[in-house]
Amino acid sequence: MSLNECSHDLFLTFRKSFCNDVSPFQIINVYITKYDGGGQYWPIAHNATVCSLLFAQLIALGVFGLKRSTVSAGFIFPLLIVTILFHQYCRKRFLPVFRSNSAQVNLPFSLLLSFSSTALN
Repeated sequence: MSLNECSHDLFLTFRKSFCNDVSPFQIINVYITKYDGGGQYWPIAHNATVCSLLFAQLIALGVFGLKRSTVSAGFIFPLLIVTILFHQYCRKRFLPVFRSNSAQVNLPFSLLLSFSSTALN
């Protein structure tokens, strides 16, 4: 048995034992929020994900450039362009949906605000 196979078996054993201990308790940590944000968090999460993806691709481009690997660096340029195009498509397609809240979301939130303002008076 080689060192690589041994480390692979050790990793699988550790992962199996850890996941069996942690996974059943992940369901317990779900909580109910007091208000519905109407999905306003998702554009922020999408922007952060795309920015970190572009940053990682630029780092990879720099590493491949330092290693003088022109073929690998050449594959990063189309990847950067496709990522930016995907981001622009998602902004045009999905951002208007997240900009306007439905009445179903606004009504309970406005009622919550009116009750809290009357409690302060």
